[in-house]
Amino acid sequence: MRGIETKTTCKEIGISEDHLATVLEGMLDACSSGGTAYPFFAHNEQQRDTSLDPYEQLEQGAAACKTGTAEFGGQDSRGYRKTHGWFTLIIGVDQSEFGTANDTQIESESDAASIAAAEPIASDSPRTIIDATASEAELHAAWLAQLEKADFPQRLVITALVESDEAESYREGSRDAAPIAKALIEWMYSGSTSGVLEQARIVEYAGE
Repeated sequence: MRGIETKTTCKEIGISEDHLATVLEGMLDACSSGGTAYPFFAHNEQQRDTSLDPYEQLEQGAAACKTGTAEFGGQDSRGYRKTHGWFTLIIGVDQSEFGTANDTQIESESDAASIAAAEPIASDSPRTIIDATASEAELHAAWLAQLEKADFPQRLVITALVESDEAESYREGSRDAAPIAKALIEWMYSGSTSGVLEQARIVEYAGE
């Protein structure tokens, strides 16, 4: 009713744990050989133990995902529509394997000092902006310095959306969006993105 404020808290979605486990198993398969998210095939070959239940597989670092390609807009002269490629990833992460800011080689003493002095993320300021002109190593070290002062979730969800444009009218989830999620995971562990994110540099760490 108008003028009456209501608040709801959703704790149940009406799906049994067994059914959710079946869905998660399918998402793990999508990121494994024979699935659709080929950028993560090699990852799951190393990290996935199919003898475990799906939730334990995530805890061990396996990747579960869903790819998608959505048409939009009107048809072109050939009857095709533009597409958006999207990709959602659930992955278990181990912060202890990220290393520390001290492990990263920094080019200048001033940059090292500013990273070492990085303040924890304030509760009333959900993000810390890092100089976008910094080197890849400096960005990674600054991110690690923040993590040393804030907990990181053991289970991470990443969604990547790649929009079509005039130059490329067809974008596909596995081909265009999944490599972005893979590059983010690589960056967290090594500070390198294999060139995938050259044009979309990571310049901030957002925390709740």
